[in-house]
Amino acid sequence: MNRPHRSRFVPALPSLVSFALLLVCAPASGAQQETGSATPVRFVVLDYMKVAPGKTDEYLRLERQVWKPVHQARIKNKQMVAWELYDVRYTADTPRQYDYVTANVYDSFAATGADSTFEQVFRRVHGANASRLLAQTEGARVTVRSEIWRLVDGTTMRSATGAPSRYLQVDFMRSKPGADYVAVERDLWKPVHQHRVTAGALDQWSLFELMLPGGTSYPYDYGTVNAVSNLSALAAGVTADLFQRVHPNTPIADIARRTLASRDLTRSELWILVDAAR
Repeated sequence: MNRPHRSRFVPALPSLVSFALLLVCAPASGAQQETGSATPVRFVVLDYMKVAPGKTDEYLRLERQVWKPVHQARIKNKQMVAWELYDVRYTADTPRQYDYVTANVYDSFAATGADSTFEQVFRRVHGANASRLLAQTEGARVTVRSEIWRLVDGTTMRSATGAPSRYLQVDFMRSKPGADYVAVERDLWKPVHQHRVTAGALDQWSLFELMLPGGTSYPYDYGTVNAVSNLSALAAGVTADLFQRVHPNTPIADIARRTLASRDLTRSELWILVDAAR
């Protein structure tokens, strides 16, 4: 995340926002949710970036050479868990609202906004060049919007290393009033995705809740992420036969009815990993 895009550094406030898919496949720590499940406590700050015309190469250089070392220092200091940069290859926006997404992963909600040492870390890493590098960043991209997501549930990871997957299918959902959307995902879809992970067809599946911003005017409030290492896995998708094997006593028509009654799929995007720090 390269949040400071004004003339001064501003800490990431909780009044900003995911998915970061979305997201994101960060290695588990000892912290657990209050429910006692194996799902680690994770909060992800997503920053959606629009690159200035003709400055894609410069933007990527800044992310890798300027911002990644700062994130690595913050990870070493245990101020955050991970950082990831994604190229948004396909989006529903016309014209495109953003080209890249950065994901900052934290192990508490407070950590997303209470880090008052960001400027100090940046200047310690880059010294006298800090102001110049910040100005270059401001000229290369604009932060279109920021969001905070909470990891609600997910499957196990196919890889024991915890390395991020190459591709993410990020689906943004709007839950319907009166429906228990989370229960539908947990009871009907999570077992199917876990079967896919066990079979080697999926790296991981995750369910996220949007914490900020919110309200009825916002187009989505949940997101799911299908993480894969190759695109052929996404093309295979979920078949009726797989549903029958995982839910032999539940008609597929009932699964479809409960799913459609619980949420609307408002948009679906493909994110491709560019770089990461852990």
